[in-house]
Amino acid sequence: MRRYLPRTLAATCSAVALTALLAGAPAVAFADTEADALAELQAAVELEQSGAADLQEAVDAAEENPATETVEAAVSTGQAHGANLDALPSGTSVQYQFAKLQLELSQQCKDTALDKMTQIRDQQAQQLKLAELINELLPLASTARKTGEAQPVSDDLLRRLDELDIEYDDSIAQTKKASATELNVIISNVQNRQETLGDDIQQEMAYVQDFMGQYNSYLKNASSATANAQNTLAALARGTVDPSEDSLLMQSYRALVTEQAEQAEQARKALEEQLSAFLADPSPEAKQRLENEISRYHATLDAISSVAQSMANAERSLTTQRGTVATDSTGNLAPLALGGLGGVVIGAVGAYALIRRRGQTTAGAVTAATASNAEGE
Repeated sequence: MRRYLPRTLAATCSAVALTALLAGAPAVAFADTEADALAELQAAVELEQSGAADLQEAVDAAEENPATETVEAAVSTGQAHGANLDALPSGTSVQYQFAKLQLELSQQCKDTALDKMTQIRDQQAQQLKLAELINELLPLASTARKTGEAQPVSDDLLRRLDELDIEYDDSIAQTKKASATELNVIISNVQNRQETLGDDIQQEMAYVQDFMGQYNSYLKNASSATANAQNTLAALARGTVDPSEDSLLMQSYRALVTEQAEQAEQARKALEEQLSAFLADPSPEAKQRLENEISRYHATLDAISSVAQSMANAERSLTTQRGTVATDSTGNLAPLALGGLGGVVIGAVGAYALIRRRGQTTAGAVTAATASNAEGE
């Protein structure tokens, strides 16, 4: 099921009391600096938006016809456009930070979607190799049936079977020959793998569309939040900003934290379920499904880490300028997000420990999913 941010989220932060943030700072200098920062942020958002529709169209085409060329086209389209977040100025207003966060979250979702598309492309390459195996095995099996004699199996063929985790009788590796029955079993195993790969690709396309939905939603929020920040800056110049509205943006942060925490819990449960299934049956198919959940889990970690960092910066900005934060309406939000991050990381570390005890190679994937985020605690 696709999950999107509430459409009212960006609207909730329609104005922030920048007057309070400017205590002791030259207003004109701030306005010029903030206007420049917002202009760069708007340009980055517009650059991202310029390729969003083409990317969605390319992903839709790949979902409808998941051929190698359509998947490759989607990956290329996604890589052709993209805002450089590292080049953006830091900005000083809380609303600028919130808008930049929305753009950052949109980029994370797009990157995850493109990673999935790349994975689909790799799976399609496997499908081609499987098709080549079948084309090679069918004549051998036919000859074995007609002659009633075992047929020679080359070392190269056995190597390719091993690379694709296709099971075959151990005696074949020893004698370098296979009977018609043994060859038919291998063919059946290859065909089963083809079918499984097809199912995996369909599932991963659903993941891609899920992340694309979130990407488009975050990008829309980034555009709205940037426009709101510019309106607030203009209101500041007119002296018409309402100081009581500074808590609205922090309430938006709270809504975002709540949603991210819910997604993290859903991702944790899904990963635990798939981990249990993998430990019960460590087949290549189960491993692939587990890695899919690890990928989703990792994306959730990245999002929660970004929200926590941005929220901490927002609270620090308010505290520096006002001496306090409106805790009556917002509470201590950064620890809430960081606490959610800690729980997710602990869950992933537990998954890693279980897999490692079973000696499964998927441990490396879980390590990658946790190591890059563990420092965030």
